[in-house]
Amino acid sequence: RGRRGAIAGLLESLGRGGVGREVAPASEGGDALSQFRSIGELLRCYGALDGDSADGWEATEFGALVASLSGENELWLALVLMEAAAAELEPPQLAAVLAATLDERLRPNTFVRFAPSEAVYETVDVLADRAAELQRAQMAAGLSFPVGLDAGLCGLVEAWAAGEGWESLVAGTSLDLGDLFRLLRRSLELLKTVSAVPYVSEAAKAAARAAVRACDRYPIAEDELMALPEEEPGGGEEPGEARGGA
Repeated sequence: RGRRGAIAGLLESLGRGGVGREVAPASEGGDALSQFRSIGELLRCYGALDGDSADGWEATEFGALVASLSGENELWLALVLMEAAAAELEPPQLAAVLAATLDERLRPNTFVRFAPSEAVYETVDVLADRAAELQRAQMAAGLSFPVGLDAGLCGLVEAWAAGEGWESLVAGTSLDLGDLFRLLRRSLELLKTVSAVPYVSEAAKAAARAAVRACDRYPIAEDELMALPEEEPGGGEEPGEARGGA
């Protein structure tokens, strides 16, 4: 599990206990309590806390999904997962949409030959509206959690998840190898998280598991890239091939 943010932190006991676990307000004073209450109001607005419960702090099933995630804005990731599930995306498309939520923005003058599929573009368009709504709701509550969405690089992730080879991927972008590796590794880790979380559709989890199997390969698999200089013999063409001829 990755680093937990303040939103999932509020729902931590729910993440341990399941649907229906009540979360009592913090007893801390000052800014911490103010942020706690603001997050609670935001979660009620999005149906993650049941406003009709006895004290208004009982988590819903959607709240349990939020609590099961890790990141800087678990509510946003949960909304993305719900939209992706509704769109019935194929595994490479799901990988691409999740990658669009990472803070991996396309830099000016970066060349990328691989464009996202139409289904990915359509889902990202819908998510752009969701992102704007969430940002407005956060602003109204005095919160500023990141709401990342950028489709500039997700075509690379979709191509990798669809079976594109490493050499071809490297040749199809001007990204540095380290940047490309980080993008694919972070996407893989997010897919692994999604494949295991409760309260998301079985179809979405199955798609995430299939995407994990497709993405978790040389040289993105654990420690593969770092081991390249030691594993490849000196001389010949193999070291260049491992780096896509770059």
